[in-house]
Amino acid sequence: MWNLDKNYYYAGMRRLLMFACAGWLLFGAGALDAASFASVADKARRAERRRDPDGALQAWSEALRLWNPADGKKQKAQALASRSALREKKGKLVEATQDLSEALQLDPKNAALLHRRGLLLLEQSQPSEAISDFYKAAALQPAFAENFFDRARAYEMLGDAKFAQEDFLTACRLGLKKACSRQ
Repeated sequence: MWNLDKNYYYAGMRRLLMFACAGWLLFGAGALDAASFASVADKARRAERRRDPDGALQAWSEALRLWNPADGKKQKAQALASRSALREKKGKLVEATQDLSEALQLDPKNAALLHRRGLLLLEQSQPSEAISDFYKAAALQPAFAENFFDRARAYEMLGDAKFAQEDFLTACRLGLKKACSRQ
């Protein structure tokens, strides 16, 4: 009888051990320690500090996949802006612009994001669209000299010397020395 109980005990222990291992594989290896938007965003920031653009880009994309409304719109906008900068460095200007457009839907009164998107549009030979963003940024932050300088460059691309001159003058008055030589 002792052998029967002993075998029964060991069979039960084996089953318990198998369930424990299966549980660890299914849950312990990731699901119990489930990644969150915040934890993956931290991972992306660390990758940026290590100068690992591929790792950072992958982490920002994963963080955005994990984002939920409880994480906050501003945080998602910042993540999109960070991913946009990495995409821009890789020469993926259309994707970078799309990220900034999505970020601006979440944070429409962010003059820096408007200016950055304007620069991307300017780089893609879309000066009219860039000017629109530069105007919006100027309305939000009237003392942003670089914005006037870049809007002047957009006007130059369109062949509108008069408006370009006015914006170079405004940028110069706001203290941007490189604009003063363009008047």
